[in-house]
Amino acid sequence: MILGIYGAGGLGREVYELAETINKARTDPYWGNIVFISDIDSEKEIWGIPVLRYEDFVLRFSAKFTQIAIAVGEPFGREHIRKKVIASNYHLATLIHPICRISPRAIILEGCIVNFGCNISYDTMIGTNTFLQPSCGIGHGSQVGEDSVISAGVRIAGNVSIGNQVYVGLHSAIREKISIGDAAIISMCSSIQRDVPNEMIAAGNPARIIQKNNDHKVFKPKM
Repeated sequence: MILGIYGAGGLGREVYELAETINKARTDPYWGNIVFISDIDSEKEIWGIPVLRYEDFVLRFSAKFTQIAIAVGEPFGREHIRKKVIASNYHLATLIHPICRISPRAIILEGCIVNFGCNISYDTMIGTNTFLQPSCGIGHGSQVGEDSVISAGVRIAGNVSIGNQVYVGLHSAIREKISIGDAAIISMCSSIQRDVPNEMIAAGNPARIIQKNNDHKVFKPKM
């Protein structure tokens, strides 16, 4: 099986190391060949691994024997790439670090990436193509929508509902029974005590709504 990692930046390299760890934990490595995919001009290779543009990747690797992991930190970028990959008949790869605690009653959908040390409780559901960075905790009965990014060290209490294309920043905490709307952004180290509507940005401890997420971008150019 071939693994294409869509994204050749820092997050892509983290996903490569995760795939390496998963392979080493198996008696028979699942991915015999791993390559990077990038839509921008970048290095021709990283750590000796080729970096291909998507159109070249499609020509070289059959969808029948290939999976793609999306290693992009922008939720709407994740959605865009997911739709493109599925339109090309590729399947999304699901990567789960072997050192995680995941309830057998949790549901993790296709394309999710769950990195080291995550704790996912019972009756939770993690939506398609969502990325959980290291050491996240997700309480019982909570749901996270598709194409979302939950940053390292985030704590989500029980019965929380998080929408699609949501970004939750580093070390934030969300109290029980809170609802976070689609395309919302939670800034790093925030404490969410109240619901956050669709397309809103919340920040602070306790968090408050600071503005609308008009451009659907998390990472903005520095002024």
